[in-house]
Amino acid sequence: MLIASLALNRLHGLVVHTQRRLGSSPAAFSSSTRVKVDDLGNLSWEIASIKHHMQIHTVTSSPNISRIIPMSRPWSSHHPLPPPEYANMTQSSESTTSSPLAITLRNRVLSPPLGFNPPNTPPTLYTSAVSHFLSIPWCACLIQTPNTVPFVPQCFNPSSPSRDQLLGATLATPRGVQQVLSFFHTEDETHIQDPSRPIMHVSTLFALGEGLCGYEGLLHGGMIMTIADESMGILHDINNALGKVGSTFGAANVTAGLEIKFLKPGPINETVLVNAWVDSVEGRRTNIKCEIRDGRGIEIAKCSSTWVSVRPKI
Repeated sequence: MLIASLALNRLHGLVVHTQRRLGSSPAAFSSSTRVKVDDLGNLSWEIASIKHHMQIHTVTSSPNISRIIPMSRPWSSHHPLPPPEYANMTQSSESTTSSPLAITLRNRVLSPPLGFNPPNTPPTLYTSAVSHFLSIPWCACLIQTPNTVPFVPQCFNPSSPSRDQLLGATLATPRGVQQVLSFFHTEDETHIQDPSRPIMHVSTLFALGEGLCGYEGLLHGGMIMTIADESMGILHDINNALGKVGSTFGAANVTAGLEIKFLKPGPINETVLVNAWVDSVEGRRTNIKCEIRDGRGIEIAKCSSTWVSVRPKI
């Protein structure tokens, strides 16, 4: 912006100087008049049109600066927006490649105890996750509690390269998200089979590698938000997989709002526990809360969110 302002001042001075030498007024400068300015360092600007009131209509430039916006339509320094003249260009170029956003409901929950074995699932995905967390004493205590049902959530078992890629592929590396295992507790023997009794609380274990740090030795805050969001979404996934009946079940759900409070630094090269529960249901909206704790039971963050069930295509 500073360079553009200086350039405009120089251009204005050049035009005034030219007027005085030629004895002409601003009105005498038509759209065919061209003035070249070659003394602005590495910039070479060509005025394609100088009209009344000394407004710049079109400017071509060096690769460093592509366009100067007319003075009557400046970019806001506080809330910048793309220039209006680019809107049609962007829409036309994107319309040829974009397609309607499809949000379809799929069940990729993996749980042999529940009889869930989605096709094309890596053969050792479940056993490796269970073995990993059983090797950590405090995790083993949690998943071996009576009436506990473990499962690998569908966010860690993608069905294709175009779905569930963030945790299931992009971050699923030895230095990223190493293992994920969720579990819930049944109230009695009929809890799972009864469609009118949803699962209201799900816990998820995340084994996190050193590649997820921000500051040295500390888990990145964006990653904390990611595992919080995924853990709350798992509540919908498991209820859909179990065929639970409700205003928000049987349809895909997306995050409509999320508020998080960071309480303590998060660890890397360790396992964290996320407890998520349904706080309330209002029509198509589900209010879900969660807490994130490390292996010592220290609360790292807490989060509240609103989820909305959506149509298959939006």
